[in-house]
Parts: sequence; structure tokens; C-alpha cells
Amino acid sequence: MDSHSPGHRIFIPATLAVGTVPAQFSTGAYLIAKADRITWPLLAWLKPEVIVSSLFDPVVDVMELARRLTALNYEGRFRAITTTLPTPDLVRTEMADHAPGLDFDLWFVDGNDPGDQVPGNDNNSLRKRVALLR
Repeated sequence: MDSHSPGHRIFIPATLAVGTVPAQFSTGAYLIAKADRITWPLLAWLKPEVIVSSLFDPVVDVMELARRLTALNYEGRFRAITTTLPTPDLVRTEMADHAPGLDFDLWFVDGNDPGDQVPGNDNNSLRKRVALLR
């Protein structure tokens, strides 16, 4: 039986996009799911390293999704995609109150925040934070 036969699963770390996300997250590198389809069996099978959802999605309540991920003992990262916010730390604090222990942060598609940046962005603030710690 080769690695492409139905009995074999090739493990590729997944990024799961939930709901309506910008076009750059609708590529083959991202798996798309509806919020009500996020279950323990799905998370156990996909083992997503990152779950992304738009912060202001007309269909997905990001706070409810965060609570659901916490209840399912999701151990990966959860990132909400947004544009510039006046007080991003307020969102982070509120999320920490509603979903304690969840690795949550914001990805700013316009690059205007000191928080986590979208992968591939040259203005990655994580690199800046590491440089400041040196």
C-alpha cells in the first residue's frame, strides 16, 4: 500500500480557516471549515497548528469559537484576522477572559500592529520582540 492509498494519511501540519477570511487565506495551504463543524474528532484528525478566523465575521462569532476551542482542549494557536484596531490589547484581554489558556492573538493584514503578523509579512513584530529581548 503506497502513501496515497485510502488507508494511509500523510501528515501535513494544517492551518484551518473558519468562516469568511481574506482571499490570501483561501489557498490550498488552508483548509476551510464552518464554525459549527469544529469538533474534537475534526481537531484530532487535522491537528491544526493554527486556526484563523476574521475578527468581524458576519457568520462566525469569534468569541464563541474561542470558547468552543477552549472546551475542546485545542492546544494550537488561534488567530483573528483584522485590519487596524484602535485598541488591540483590549481585544486580547477580553479574549483571555472568555477563553483562558487559549493561545490567541491578532493577525493584522495591513501590518499596522505590534502583535503577531500574518506569516510571510516582512514586518513581523515577533522578530522585533525577539530583537528587543537580546
